[in-house]
Formats: sequence, C-alpha cells, structure tokens
Amino acid sequence: MKIFISGPMANKEDNNILAFNSMEDCLKRMGFDVYNPAWNFYGQDWDRQAMLAVDIMALSHCDGMVQLEGWRLASGCMAEYAFANACGIPLYSEKDMYDMLQQKKSMEDAQEKSRKRFFIDKRRNKNGKC
Repeated sequence: MKIFISGPMANKEDNNILAFNSMEDCLKRMGFDVYNPAWNFYGQDWDRQAMLAVDIMALSHCDGMVQLEGWRLASGCMAEYAFANACGIPLYSEKDMYDMLQQKKSMEDAQEKSRKRFFIDKRRNKNGKC
C-alpha cells in the first residue's frame, strides 16, 4: 500500500522537511510504501500550478493520504484533499499514523515477550523442570 504525505511547505522553516521525513520514517516502519513530496526539488522555474500537478499525479497512484498538522491552512494541501476525497482515497491524520505505529510497537513487544517466555519454558521442560 502506497501512502502520499500531504502537508504545508510554503513559509515553513526548511519547507517543513523534518515533519515530512519523520512521517515517511513512521510509515516505512509500518511497512508502507511512501510518496514524500519533500523529495522533489522544483527550483525557481516551477510555478505553483506545475508543482501541484506533479503532486496530484503522484497522489492518483497512491492508496491513501496522510495529512500533516496545518494542512487546512495550505492551499496545495486543500487541493490534494479535494482530489483524494473526490477519488475515494482514504485520508489519515498525522496523529492516526503515530498512534498506529505505537500500537504496532506494543504488539511487537508483546510478541517478543511471549516468544522469550516460550523458549524459557521449553528449556525448563527439556531439563526436566517444570
């Protein structure tokens, strides 16, 4: 499943790249493929319309979209939202994804503890101790 990251860039320090890259890392740890618009370097020859067209084209090939904090205040994010909504692409908040990652970590920790207990119990039984 491929997830598009939508978030404000204009007028943000370093184009908000830290928030985009942090979400990309979170999504990859959960096993998703990611499209991160912060990867793109458009340069001065690109206008907003051309940049948004590239992002919308990428979004059209994704299975879901995560919206970073502040997306409602960015016109590009609002356009991405409208496109995703019109196409039935599922939308997730930044908090949703971090909560899902935390749940995944908790489940993995519980599985690891269970695995360790299994091997300890198996060794005890092997030694004739219960």
